[in-house]
Amino acid sequence: MENTTLYKALLMIRKLKKLLQEKNNTYMEPIAIVGLSCRFPGAHNKNEFWNILANGKNSISKIPDERWQLLNETSEPLLRQSSYPYYGGYLQNIAEFDAYHFGISPREARRMDPQHRILLEVAHEAIVDAGLSKEMLAGSQTGVFASLYASQFGFLQTLQEESDALYIPTGNATSIAANRLSYFYDLRGPSIVLDTACSSSLVAVHLACLHLQNKLCDIALVGGVNINLLPSMSFILAKAKMLSPDGQCKTFDAGANGYVQGEGAGVIVLKPLSAALQNKDCIYAIISGSAVNQDGKTNGLTAPNGLLQEHVLKAAYSKAAINPAEISYIECHGTGTYLGDPIEVQALGEVISQHRLKTNPCWIGSVKTNIGHLEPAAGMASIIKVALALKYLKIPPHLNYVKPNPHINFDKYFFKIPTQLMDWPKYGMSRMAGISGFGFGGTNAHLLLRELSDAEMAASPRVERALPSWKHEYYWPALRNKTNFFIYNKNPLQSKKITSPLPVLLFEFTFDFKNIPELEDTFDIAHAGYFLEMLAFAANEILQKSIFIIEKLNFLATLMIPKNITVTVQLVLNKITDKHYYFNVYSHSQNDELWIENARGELLLNGLIKPEIMTIDTIEDIKQRCLTNETADNLYARVLSMGMPAGDSIRWTEQYWLGKDEILCEFKEPKICQEKEKFNLALHPGIIDGCIQPIFRLLPITCIKPYMAVSIDKITYFGANEGPFYLYSQLKTNDADYTKIKCHCYLIDKENKLIAAFETITLQQLNKNIHIENTMQTSHVNFDFTSHSFTESKAYVLDILLEQSSLIFSMPKNDININLSLSHMGFDSLMAIALAK
Repeated sequence: MENTTLYKALLMIRKLKKLLQEKNNTYMEPIAIVGLSCRFPGAHNKNEFWNILANGKNSISKIPDERWQLLNETSEPLLRQSSYPYYGGYLQNIAEFDAYHFGISPREARRMDPQHRILLEVAHEAIVDAGLSKEMLAGSQTGVFASLYASQFGFLQTLQEESDALYIPTGNATSIAANRLSYFYDLRGPSIVLDTACSSSLVAVHLACLHLQNKLCDIALVGGVNINLLPSMSFILAKAKMLSPDGQCKTFDAGANGYVQGEGAGVIVLKPLSAALQNKDCIYAIISGSAVNQDGKTNGLTAPNGLLQEHVLKAAYSKAAINPAEISYIECHGTGTYLGDPIEVQALGEVISQHRLKTNPCWIGSVKTNIGHLEPAAGMASIIKVALALKYLKIPPHLNYVKPNPHINFDKYFFKIPTQLMDWPKYGMSRMAGISGFGFGGTNAHLLLRELSDAEMAASPRVERALPSWKHEYYWPALRNKTNFFIYNKNPLQSKKITSPLPVLLFEFTFDFKNIPELEDTFDIAHAGYFLEMLAFAANEILQKSIFIIEKLNFLATLMIPKNITVTVQLVLNKITDKHYYFNVYSHSQNDELWIENARGELLLNGLIKPEIMTIDTIEDIKQRCLTNETADNLYARVLSMGMPAGDSIRWTEQYWLGKDEILCEFKEPKICQEKEKFNLALHPGIIDGCIQPIFRLLPITCIKPYMAVSIDKITYFGANEGPFYLYSQLKTNDADYTKIKCHCYLIDKENKLIAAFETITLQQLNKNIHIENTMQTSHVNFDFTSHSFTESKAYVLDILLEQSSLIFSMPKNDININLSLSHMGFDSLMAIALAK
């Protein structure tokens, strides 16, 4: 009996030991953040960053002039446009660096990517903040885990001396960003750079924690850095409709319209909690759990997967043995997209809000509303924000939140948005926060941070250490002029300057329906606005300003653009003086060798032209005289009844005030014309035709024939201002039978400042028996579905879809197999946006 009892006890001991071993194997020791530093837009250190957060400051701005100056030797400044401000969160003085502190020569420093240089300085600050030194770290098993994008800097450089050759590759290779830190401090642990896009920093922290917990290193430096050096990359993202056009990240708001790029660097120093407490380190916060996963196969490469976002959250809380209902704050990925934000919040709600009391709401926010989206360094900005918030026990306000996104059910999930600095509530044993990051390629990460317990607080003294005093010098190499790919291809006219064997300036433009589908709005005719656009390009090439005067403009032949045919147009400038040119416009199609002269006139360039050189009455004075106020419907009904075009791109009038021989129109920019940054006028050319149309409302009702512009005595273009716009037109003279009329048109802004003045436009009446559309021998099919069979209607719609898909995929129409899914042809979420448009 006694032996049996002992045997059972032995079995129980073995079982308990096994359970304890399994528990030890799955237990992951919490990790302490013992040092940190940062350099973010508007904040040179952690204290300035907390000031931005606590006071709800917005650090988004237009791209600084300093950046354009740094890139002056490249083609990047050619993308500089007043209508496209390149909003973002920008760092200052990125060309400055304390090279000697790190034993780096000026020659090498000049060749180093600014991202590497900033990461070095911020990492050193974090090391000092952790109470460590170079001597203490030398030879240690300290790991470096960095996240950043590939260098934009290296490809801009030109090799002036052979002795610089080594420093361009070492100064710009992504791997060197981490390796140089290991080299300088003599660190013997892993030295890794990783890129999972926007989740990079959180994945780096997750990887560092695993290394610390598995005793693969003793200390870990984790950092992220991002510099948006090239405006051309922002330009591409804007074209992809990914960026907010007004430069504000409106996370969770009904007005969310895209993300805003941000810059900066952040570094944290990590130790196992037990080691940090034993060493009496100053601890900001404790990482109690983390998880990483991937979306796998979704509706598209960049399409988020809400279900897998739920999974990564559950994995993080399960590993940390934390009840999600006790989480009181979530620092969201929150990029500010209208559909992306709701997917994230729903996934959060399905995990965080389970069994949550209504009295314990979870507060959610995003640092991207303050400083923009730092992409590979975004997670680092989130971690440092939460670590500082736990230090001060305050939740900072979330910005740009006015009206809730209707696709987010805040009440269902007990989520609230902090709109002012507030005390951080405690729902469990300690204040806890979750931090999310999602890469646009599908890599998801979630991190859990908590405050210190009373016992931990007692063992962790509060110490403020002084930052190093940097001795910055200016280091910037000679840069080379890149191919003007972006310049020539950003403009729908494919505008470019070409060389000529003759003593003339020659510019070439390409017209086709692929790049200018709006031509259909004007019966396939390139109207006067496109002639101004071509002259604006020439003015900008010569003077670097799209400000000019055109005199004696005569339209000699209609510039027709047949469907499925490319028409080449050349603008020839013969110099009279440095600022005065004769010009001629010629065109020919790919099917015709014959060049046709379409227009001629004189171009005067003067960058000092001011709107004050001519004045018109104020908008209110004109309204006092023009007492008949009507909506645009009457105007466009009249234009169409006369057989003239009134397509979307030239339909600018919203309402008008009619008087005797004068009309004032309030303009509203058509949706199709909102990508005005593509044009050198900084306005869609359709606005010019929109300026001529209202004059027809001043004609007698008996005038039923179409008109065409034959000449304009003088056009003065002062450059675009911000809308809204107004048009003031005067009917000056006319023949008795109105076969020829003359008018003046003035395009102004709401402050009565002139944008463009058209003096003495001459319009000629066409033959009464034919309309413009028939004159130009173009055919426009208005398909009547009610009079066709289902099979015929289906074939018509299918043909349209095939044609649009052919353009989007850049593949022949005949190669598209309608029986295969679009994903087989590489169709993703970005292409879906293009197809929807």
